[in-house]
Amino acid sequence: MAGTTMANAHPDTRWPWLGVGLAVVLGVSLRWAEVRPTRADAGADYKALAAGLRSIHTLGFDLDSGPSARRGVVFPAFIAVVDPASPEEPPRLPRAQALLSGLGIIMAAALAARLCSPWAGTLAAFLVASHPGLIEPSVSYNIEFLFGLMLIAASLAVVRWLREPSPASAAAAGLCVAAGLMCRSVLFAFPLFLCVLLRLIKPGRSIPGRQLGIFLAVSYLALAPWVLRNRLRLKAFIPFEQHLTADTLLAASGGEVEFDTARPAVAELRASSGCGLITDSGCLLEAARRAILADPVRYIVSSSKRLWRGLTYHPLAAVGAGLGLALMLARGDLPALSLAALCLYYFLIYAPFAVVPRFFEPLLPILLVLDGCAVVLLVRRVKTAWRGRPTEDPSARHAAGRSASLILRPLPLLICLPLYLLGAAYLSAETLVHAFPCRMPGTAAAFHCGLELERRGMRAEAVEKYSLCLRDISPRHGSLLASYASLQRGILDWRSGDKTRAQAAVTTVAAASPEQVRRKALALQGAGDTGAALFLLEALVREHPSQPDYLLDLAVSLALAGRFDEALKQVRGAALLAPANPKVLFLEGVLWERAGKTALALKSFAKAMDSAPTGNPADLEYILMAGSAHERISATLKTQAGRTRTP
Repeated sequence: MAGTTMANAHPDTRWPWLGVGLAVVLGVSLRWAEVRPTRADAGADYKALAAGLRSIHTLGFDLDSGPSARRGVVFPAFIAVVDPASPEEPPRLPRAQALLSGLGIIMAAALAARLCSPWAGTLAAFLVASHPGLIEPSVSYNIEFLFGLMLIAASLAVVRWLREPSPASAAAAGLCVAAGLMCRSVLFAFPLFLCVLLRLIKPGRSIPGRQLGIFLAVSYLALAPWVLRNRLRLKAFIPFEQHLTADTLLAASGGEVEFDTARPAVAELRASSGCGLITDSGCLLEAARRAILADPVRYIVSSSKRLWRGLTYHPLAAVGAGLGLALMLARGDLPALSLAALCLYYFLIYAPFAVVPRFFEPLLPILLVLDGCAVVLLVRRVKTAWRGRPTEDPSARHAAGRSASLILRPLPLLICLPLYLLGAAYLSAETLVHAFPCRMPGTAAAFHCGLELERRGMRAEAVEKYSLCLRDISPRHGSLLASYASLQRGILDWRSGDKTRAQAAVTTVAAASPEQVRRKALALQGAGDTGAALFLLEALVREHPSQPDYLLDLAVSLALAGRFDEALKQVRGAALLAPANPKVLFLEGVLWERAGKTALALKSFAKAMDSAPTGNPADLEYILMAGSAHERISATLKTQAGRTRTP
């Protein structure tokens, strides 16, 4: 059977696979038609991570916030390779994903054929190709499409391993799972969950323990590039990307079912956590733990509601998948157990956290595969009942599945291995460039060498490295590296007294990339370098005088420098541009209070309390702080009035 082709191994396979080809054309065409000019804010966080990888070999949202582990490396690395470096060029990612969706449809068909029959593969292919819930997300900058592609590749690899057990197929399945973990951490416990389930439920037909060990070892040991990078760069053991765990768990601890930052209840939980406006995950996780311990019953009830909500996002697909799994498990199909484990695990793992509908998009192709199997198995049962004899030869079913796998066997690895190697390469480059910045070749290394020399106090040498970086920069690095190098050199020129050259460099960056200048200024301000922060913010406001946020940033910096009158002038200017902004009104009240004008401070705080939140969680926190300040001042005034009346 080893040399058998799809055509002569099972005569009935040619027409089903022709149908799969038509489904691929349909699916790619539908997705290609959905490609639109991308909004500027679409996928902003992943675009920022991709720009950092491409330009400065850092998986982080910006240079000053440092490296990050809140997102996996695979999707940003994919964007960095596919999308152009220049923001003026049209994005390529949506069309690339539309084409890749064809491979997803083929893998869905192969998975259904492996589980059931070629006709089930055809039906699954058409379901995946035409489902409305998969078309638009396939051409967006959300991670769900790529993770869904890796999820179905991992499922196909696991099914092949369980159908034809061998150490090689166990290793291939483990590598596909590891690649998915470097994309998103949802599957962090799935290898253990699957192996335990295989041992407990099918003891008579269990996979050899050595192969289970290989699967587990590859699934977790292949994460070494990610773990090593986090250990060296973040000084912490972080085996999986942190995603939105802290935020969604905090919302769930308050009884929320869905995670929506625009909901007042979610914003109030965030504001009342005591973690401040900008915080790390640790504070939020601790606040969530306290809330859960304070009312565990509410949390358990809301978790059951979230489990049900996850099932109701795609109710027909979920019901059909359950039926398909029941029919396959009834006939003792071991590979079907792996998909049952995956579906059960996926819904259970999200139950403790507040959910978002798109979180379940990656699982939808798996559900549709099982739907296709359910339809074919039901038709087969009806035929059996009608004719009074079985209509399926089990050996023919397995022959069809094996014949399909001769061509499609390497497909999961062809998807997962390049993505895994791409992510590992970027992680290795980041680790090496930051460990040996002045010994590594390349423009990005020259920039990091300048940062290292600056930290050592060697300013002249650092300026030379930044100049070298600007001279050798190429279009593939994009504008980010040039902006960072110009900004760092401008700050050093300002420190050395060359105000003219410093002003020219910073003004250029402020005009083209104002948010970079703002983030740098706020980082300097947080480090106590108020003078350099003021220099950057003044240049920023000169270039963008109608941006209230920039005026407020300058006001805060001026206040920290003791220049309260100038700070109040900037806040008044921001109030003219955004009269109902809670942040503007709160800061105005703080400065009026500092100036001793209590009545005006109370008026500003009252306006802030009456302003309506815009959906930004920070707005509610400013409103709450304004209320506290108003209450404090009012209480002080009453106390003073009482003392005045006392003889």
